[in-house]
Amino acid sequence: MNSDTRRIQFHIDSLSGLPASSPLRTLDVSVTVAESEAGRTSTVRRREGADPTWQENLPWLPLSDFSLIRFDVTQRIPWTKSSRVIASSNALRLDQLIQLQGDDHLDRDHAIRLPLTLTRPKKSEAVLVLNIRELSTKNSVTREAAAFVRRQSSSSIDKPASSDLVESSTIMQLGAATPKVHFLTVDNITSADTISSSS
Repeated sequence: MNSDTRRIQFHIDSLSGLPASSPLRTLDVSVTVAESEAGRTSTVRRREGADPTWQENLPWLPLSDFSLIRFDVTQRIPWTKSSRVIASSNALRLDQLIQLQGDDHLDRDHAIRLPLTLTRPKKSEAVLVLNIRELSTKNSVTREAAAFVRRQSSSSIDKPASSDLVESSTIMQLGAATPKVHFLTVDNITSADTISSSS
């Protein structure tokens, strides 16, 4: 594996913004890298008026920071054995997606709200909630160690020296904290801690 390659896994959580009266019932989500499909969720059946939820990990992918990534939502029509893409995101580089979630937060406790453009009704948007996780490699461990040092340095001014020692039970409690979710706008990339999402 190239030294610049990262082992990335996408966790697909849920989709919101579909019209309540939409006939769209059986849906899945796929990820495309450089115009080639690289992973797909299982198909879920949407209850009337409810948001479809997957909470599913896609297989990990070897990606570089400049890999172009797009997410599509596909409607499955069982009786005709056909399908059609009903919503798509803009193609974004991996480093842009990571910026939204936070390079220090590639874990299950942070997520992204990614706008998708619906094909029907036209000019409307849905929102895909997803999470990026990086599986450990030698390079990722080095990045994680550097991120830890940055976090410790930024908090050392306000924290007593004794807070450097954290018991494992406290770490477990922190792992169960409400996720931070970041917004992406189509025209520019911004982030803000705003709402909660489960992964």
